Amino acid sequence: MEQFELFSIDKFKCNSEAKYYLNIIEGEWHPQDLNDSPLKFILSTSDDSDYICKYINTEHKQLTLYNKNNSSIVIEIFIPNDNKILLTIMNTEALGTSPRMTFIKHKS
Repeated sequence: MEQFELFSIDKFKCNSEAKYYLNIIEGEWHPQDLNDSPLKFILSTSDDSDYICKYINTEHKQLTLYNKNNSSIVIEIFIPNDNKILLTIMNTEALGTSPRMTFIKHKS
């Protein structure tokens, strides 16, 4: 069985523009050039979610997610197309940022 890095996003606490992009990122994503575990984004209720979409840039197709339990954890997701995302994870308190990673949508 595959291991997933699971990101549970509140589907109710976001604006209507964000819902379109959240539906795109929902599902399983595999690293493009790394032999690493896939990511899985799920849309959940407010009680079951770990992340909230607090910012969306529709012009650049970019979402910014904040961790509900640790506001210093921020995830930026750029969506060049429906089958590819670029992901950056930041810790604002530690001034740490992951390199931008590319993920490809899993084909069912």
